[in-house]
Amino acid sequence: MSCHGPKYFAIYRTWQVGIAKRLEGVKAELHEAREKIEKGGDGTAQGLLKEAADTVAFVEQGRGVHNPGYALDLLNYAHQKNVVALEAIGAKPIGAAWVQAPYEAECLTCHFGIEYISRPAFGREFPHAPHVVSARLRCTVCHEGTERHGVMKVGGEDCQRCHERIKKSMAGVSAEECLTCHTADIGTVSEKVNFPHDKHIDAGLDCGLCHGGVAETRHLDFARSPAALPTIGHEFCGTCHGGDVPSADGVPPDGADCTKCHVAF
Repeated sequence: MSCHGPKYFAIYRTWQVGIAKRLEGVKAELHEAREKIEKGGDGTAQGLLKEAADTVAFVEQGRGVHNPGYALDLLNYAHQKNVVALEAIGAKPIGAAWVQAPYEAECLTCHFGIEYISRPAFGREFPHAPHVVSARLRCTVCHEGTERHGVMKVGGEDCQRCHERIKKSMAGVSAEECLTCHTADIGTVSEKVNFPHDKHIDAGLDCGLCHGGVAETRHLDFARSPAALPTIGHEFCGTCHGGDVPSADGVPPDGADCTKCHVAF
């Protein structure tokens, strides 16, 4: 505060919470991984685990809030080492070690940790997690962009209108309308699949083509149901992307670019 002034206290608080929660999550998964590896791990797994533990200790003892971006990178590095260590002994990989917005946004470069923060808004407490994480709402649904940073652009009546809307089905709602609130990566099927909704919507595809029942079921119920994740696979994608999609035998065509859809293997 002596450097930046009291107006930065709010963002400093999110940094504190964000780093503390991620540190807590990585330490918990480190403990879990250590128990499994001590029972059946080899030198490789033990080495990976030690590297993860040393990294966590460095962030904790060095007070990561002094360099938040670097601290986040280190904690993510430690998480990945835990995952690889478990894979080395054939154990089930660990999932996400912390709560994080499932999309990239310029706002979150500075406002990471907002997922854990609740703030008073329009006479009630507003928790960010169910809106930012679960519903994948863009920051700019409620807040102005960088040009009018910090300005709210919604009122209490907008909150009520939105909550009333999600109690109804999405019949009559166009795909373009979905992206006015949700980010383009809503509905990511896994960490290995990259499906840009905006490009497919621009191509004229309707939501119901992949998400059966989306127009008939209450929006909130649908979002929480297994039907929200599409079950279509390579055969369907090959209708348009045949040159990059494997055939029924799993062999991709010559010159296929798998990275158009897959971000990891």
